[in-house]
Amino acid sequence: MELMSLLKERQLSVYQCAKESHVPYTTLSDIVKGKTRIEKCTAETIYKLARTLHVTMEELLTECFKEDENASNLRDFEIYKSNICHLVKDKGDIDFIIDILFQNQTRGLYA
Repeated sequence: MELMSLLKERQLSVYQCAKESHVPYTTLSDIVKGKTRIEKCTAETIYKLARTLHVTMEELLTECFKEDENASNLRDFEIYKSNICHLVKDKGDIDFIIDILFQNQTRGLYA
């Protein structure tokens, strides 16, 4: 669940939640504003928030691990980019370009 909606549902301000949970106000404020990702917080912080909001730790983190529709495309692109970078590093800039042009693989790189 999104933290801000939980706070509204429980009728708690960020300050009140910070005070009750013993999580620093700045930390909680940064999470709510999106400056800090909740999944990057310590287990202790997540536990304190979950206990204060009467939800499980898993419920707090569920939204973080939902995969959006573009995630697989992004992952595929990152793998592709990594493979190209390794080829360039192994062969060198000029040799990589010569190989790609000589083997007529330019179109294959855009597919």
